[in-house]
Amino acid sequence: MNSEEYYHIGVYGDTEDIDSLLLSRVKHLSWVLGCYRQGSIRSTTIVELIPLRSLQSLLLQMEKREEYEMCTTILDMMIECYPTEIK
Repeated sequence: MNSEEYYHIGVYGDTEDIDSLLLSRVKHLSWVLGCYRQGSIRSTTIVELIPLRSLQSLLLQMEKREEYEMCTTILDMMIECYPTEIK
């Protein structure tokens, strides 16, 4: 998928391209999480670049597709990088 196709993804509506886009996003999250664990990326950088809502949406989409290994990666990212308050 080139940049022009990505820009018009809503027009194309091709589920095959959308599936490959989702899979590549999760693969990149795995790489980012690995860098975070090694200490080469700070959690504040991740939080500023990847909105939590985006991760939550991606998690729900992967759950619908029954891609549970990918769900684990997304959930690990949310737990490790996004601070939460327990009241």
